[in-house]
Amino acid sequence: MKCFKVSFLVNPVSGGGRGREVHSLLPEVMASFGYAEEEWTAEFTSLDRLDEQIDQLSERSERLIAVGGDGTMNAVMSRLARQSDLCTSVGLVPLGTGNDLARVLGIYRNFVDKGLANTLRKLVTARSVLFDLWGLPGGRTMGAYLSAGLDAEVTRAWNMDRAAGKIPFSSPLVNKAWYLPIFWRNRNRRLPAGARVRWEEPGGGVREQELEGKCTLLVGNISSYAAGASPLAGNDFGDGLLRMLFLPNLSSFFFALGATRGRFGSWLFRTLHPVKTARCVEFFLPAGEALQIDGEMVDADGEGMTGRWVRISRLGRVRLLSLE
Repeated sequence: MKCFKVSFLVNPVSGGGRGREVHSLLPEVMASFGYAEEEWTAEFTSLDRLDEQIDQLSERSERLIAVGGDGTMNAVMSRLARQSDLCTSVGLVPLGTGNDLARVLGIYRNFVDKGLANTLRKLVTARSVLFDLWGLPGGRTMGAYLSAGLDAEVTRAWNMDRAAGKIPFSSPLVNKAWYLPIFWRNRNRRLPAGARVRWEEPGGGVREQELEGKCTLLVGNISSYAAGASPLAGNDFGDGLLRMLFLPNLSSFFFALGATRGRFGSWLFRTLHPVKTARCVEFFLPAGEALQIDGEMVDADGEGMTGRWVRISRLGRVRLLSLE
């Protein structure tokens, strides 16, 4: 039997420290909704015991709401996908930089337009939808998308700057602006010789594609990409299928990031760059290549995701709270 109607798992450093602010506001907000103190709980994430926190809160709560970015949500979903119990629904208060998952669930726009209290009010009563999760070697989980090539290299360089303390302020706006000079320096980056991808089509056929000279490989479970672009628009994240694109050059990359934020642009882009549909995907990247999963940088060499074929296959499902 669930002890709490709602529980919150808050990343205190998300959004430049906004996680702490949200945590401090929760008692007042939940009381205004008519929740007694014993009907809900909240705690900060702890890197040393995050899996334990997720297990305990999901076991005791009807709804588990993560407060943070896509990385925080990925940790919650990947843990729950390995459990057979789908009784706990998972929600998200988006405090990250890209917030692509929150965008496809209708949460991000509501949060920006109507604020925290309104978003929480809707999440505690929202319907849940089934959401596929995809597994990779080493226990890695993908919920949103995986990419290699130019955008992954830019993400790697951005993470290196952040780790070196070069980004002067911690805020979503500064974080986004910092990508621009990094992108300019890496604009000629292309996938090298030997990079390949193969996939199993819904009908069972297997196809393979060489990626040398391509700008970006994008494999997605959701339609939103790079903070709101939609090159994979129309993606159904609960149908057991992945969508995939090979962006051949810089102009197609700009087209994907810019024009696909509107319906007509998305339609035109998909007409010119047809999306592949797959039951599973395998890719081969030479050593040293950058790789990102759900907007987070991966140590691809260290985790054995370069220099060999790597398979992305369906891991399981979770229930996500949706405002769409």
